[in-house]
Amino acid sequence: RNDFYPGVFQFGAELASYGLPPNLQPAPMAVLTARARELKVFLALKPSTALCVKYNEAADKLFSEFGKGAASWGIDTENTVLYGSVVEWILQSRKGWRKFDNFNKLRAKNDDRVRYVLIGDTGEYDEECGERMVAECPELVRGLFFHVVSEKEWRQLGTDGLQLPADKAIDGVPVSYFRTYVGAARKAFMCGLLGAEELLRVISQAQLDLKTVSREDLKWSDLRRDTDVAIIELGHHLAREKQKQLEIISGSVGMVVEPQDVTEDRADLGGEVDVPGKKRGWLGRWKDNVFG
Repeated sequence: RNDFYPGVFQFGAELASYGLPPNLQPAPMAVLTARARELKVFLALKPSTALCVKYNEAADKLFSEFGKGAASWGIDTENTVLYGSVVEWILQSRKGWRKFDNFNKLRAKNDDRVRYVLIGDTGEYDEECGERMVAECPELVRGLFFHVVSEKEWRQLGTDGLQLPADKAIDGVPVSYFRTYVGAARKAFMCGLLGAEELLRVISQAQLDLKTVSREDLKWSDLRRDTDVAIIELGHHLAREKQKQLEIISGSVGMVVEPQDVTEDRADLGGEVDVPGKKRGWLGRWKDNVFG
């Protein structure tokens, strides 16, 4: 334990604070755990627990360096950690129901202005919890994100990487599967839950989290793969925004602007297409600095 996935804390801090006005505090991270409340004396999360400390450190850095969120943000161990019982330890199939029951208890503490994003994995009945949440109150759920985890299969597949289930939507709520938290951030970006700057910060922090890990490790293979896709998606996004601005300008002065070639935009914005005589864009230069 205490070996955390690269970028996980930055992803949580960015999600909580994205789009909030400066005078509004982000809601704390809640933990819908099936840990037995009867064993809280041994298993309870405390402010000094590494998980809680790391979330708070991510929030403090985000606030001090970028003025986003709140320096004190994190897990409210007194109010937003909801436990299960020893029954779930014996009957594992009850975990999904228990986590959903804990969600309802959390929702009862908040008002209807609060919106929720569930971040779980594919091995602890989190998908069942998410489906129940959407069935109960789809208007309050902004997204479901599930980490595809299978240590044995992951090592067997090597650099080919784990295959992800297809993303989908349930009653209009996006359901996304991911290998790394860079992949999760890219999909949150595509769903409108994060902006371009937030995505870049998750990428940067994930790389920092792996700075002591050999570049030959499979963790780096997964991170490079998801970063490549994220960079391309960012390039397309910036190209679309650039085209929108040109269309607005042309409309205001009565000019016609021809649509630009997407391959040229990708090259200019750091994609994989090389155009003779063109300098690589800032995303491409940033990627070169990271991966060489």
